[in-house]
Amino acid sequence: KLLLGHVSMVTDMVLTPNNKFVITADRDEHIRVSQFPKGYNIKSYCFGHTQFLSKLHILPWDSDLLLSAGGDDFIALWDYVPGRLI
Repeated sequence: KLLLGHVSMVTDMVLTPNNKFVITADRDEHIRVSQFPKGYNIKSYCFGHTQFLSKLHILPWDSDLLLSAGGDDFIALWDYVPGRLI
């Protein structure tokens, strides 16, 4: 069963609290927001990192916001559904 399709290695994954989206990060600086459980239905991408990603975290007080961090020493805050960097 196909869930996700990344070109490079997936480094982290989170499922949104409402089980609507699975959010994945990879070694090629991509954050992908896909519908769950049909991961081939891509909702958005979050672009802005310049190095590999290693950690994703949905904020417990606002589940519409995502933190991401990786090798570029940059912590990003995203409104992940539209893929917008805040």
